[in-house]
Amino acid sequence: MTFEWLVALRYLRSPNRPAVLRIVTLLAVVGVAAGVTTLVIALSMNTGFRQAIRDRLLSVTAHVNLKPIGTQGIRNYQQLSARLADTPGVRSIEPAIYATVLLSSGPSLRVPLTDIIAPLDFNAGAGSAIQQVEREMILRALRESNWVVGGVRGAAARLRLNRTGLAYKMKKFGISRPTQQHDVPPARASG
Repeated sequence: MTFEWLVALRYLRSPNRPAVLRIVTLLAVVGVAAGVTTLVIALSMNTGFRQAIRDRLLSVTAHVNLKPIGTQGIRNYQQLSARLADTPGVRSIEPAIYATVLLSSGPSLRVPLTDIIAPLDFNAGAGSAIQQVEREMILRALRESNWVVGGVRGAAARLRLNRTGLAYKMKKFGISRPTQQHDVPPARASG
């Protein structure tokens, strides 16, 4: 028996200690053992998940991307693909186009006018530009919430303000609910 076990067993089986203290000590030891066991299991699961995710991502994602320096593209990609296919360790080669695209359903692109923000007047000073941006953010949140100010889905919650704070800012910027949904109240001159 090692020294550590000798001390531990003598401490737990001491006849001079009340039974309650021995039970509390035993429960503490069991609690620490359970915590360490849980930690070891969680860490091993995390390592296993990390390995599985890495394997799955690497099996789907290309390991090497060849891109041209300019914007002309790779003109002789068939010859380059055939030459790279003969390289040891290369499993497959697929040509791909990496470019920014805009998708739309139908033959034309329709952008709602409420999503277009009027250009800011930066000549009026930094304070008024910031106020214009704040006003536009409030208007956008009000439109997105269908002009509901309070509540969980209201504009105040979207802006992370309380309802009275948003009401104050609406009054400050001269924002009120329009009579029709597509009307936008004019900007108030600050001064």
